[in-house]
Amino acid sequence: MSLLINICMLISEIITESPAMDSDVNAVWTAIASPIQQLYNTLDELADRMYNEGKIENFDFVSGNHKSRWVQQFVRGEARERGRAKQAGILTNLYALAQDHPEHSQKLQKLLQDWNNQFSQLESKMPMALMELGKGIGSDSLVNHARSWQQKARTLNQKVADLKERQQAEEEEAEKNRTDPAARKQSGKDPEQKAIQRQQMQQAEQIMNAILSELPRKQRHEIRQAVARADQPLQALQAELSKRNISI
Repeated sequence: MSLLINICMLISEIITESPAMDSDVNAVWTAIASPIQQLYNTLDELADRMYNEGKIENFDFVSGNHKSRWVQQFVRGEARERGRAKQAGILTNLYALAQDHPEHSQKLQKLLQDWNNQFSQLESKMPMALMELGKGIGSDSLVNHARSWQQKARTLNQKVADLKERQQAEEEEAEKNRTDPAARKQSGKDPEQKAIQRQQMQQAEQIMNAILSELPRKQRHEIRQAVARADQPLQALQAELSKRNISI
């Protein structure tokens, strides 16, 4: 009888310590499974649309809204509706995992220590950190979902880079033909004016990024949403800052 009891206790300990039963691990891989795939699908469609509109150079700024919302909802947690409890993010789970598995979480510990609340930092470092952790504790699900995140990020970033390069090449080709009346009539637009406008938009984007980086996360997110829908982004930015009595 004592042998049977000891065997049962041993089985219980193994089940309790199994990574599959670790709620922190489950919470993390669940957050980077479907949600992160949906985010990159949205960003992929956004890239196609902005390229077709001739605005792919503004992709980084516009996509920041989607990335910021993902961080708030799935990493930090946010209130979706007034009066409702916040949806739990995985930040607490990540700290718990780093503390419980120090020998397998060096990359995760460093990321949590240095994280500046930006999605770009998570995108570049989190998949590798989670793969290191998943391999160390034997969680295939964590490893596979982290690897999928890494692949999605690489694919999207390469696509956006290619689209930007293609758009630039098209503008350069149009510039070569700007003195050709037939080519200008066919395009229906003045390539030189088009290039100037896009350069101005890129400069405006850089200015806005510099200003928004100085603001608290909540204000930065709200202003990004408002400015992204405006035809004149710098004027819209000034209006949003004035509305909030913010002086830069």
